[in-house]
Amino acid sequence: MKVAAGIFLKDGKILMGRRQAADDSPGLWEFPGGKVEEGEAPEDALRREFREEIECEIVSAKLFKQFEWTYPKRTVELYFFLITLASEDASKMKLNAHDELKWFSLEEALKVPILAANKSVIERLVAQPQP
Repeated sequence: MKVAAGIFLKDGKILMGRRQAADDSPGLWEFPGGKVEEGEAPEDALRREFREEIECEIVSAKLFKQFEWTYPKRTVELYFFLITLASEDASKMKLNAHDELKWFSLEEALKVPILAANKSVIERLVAQPQP
């Protein structure tokens, strides 16, 4: 399975969503995104998922990190993109896939319950700050 996720980094903070109770790993924070469908490019999947999950358009996307991550039930090929969104106001974004969207500093994000693969990406962002 392939998954694409978007890292919206602004003023040293990242936008993350908290998984709903009905999801795998409920209550954990993650970068918004989702599954790449058969025949779909990861960036296209990311743009579709952002429209579906938070009803927001991605203006630009640049691949930041691609790797495989093994969870207890499956191995996932992950694509994390640095993105720019058409709207930066999380209060105007829809909660179609998360029960909350919130801005975190990188240090704060490392202290909240978070999906392990997402945490590894944040650790890389801390080690290699973006312009």
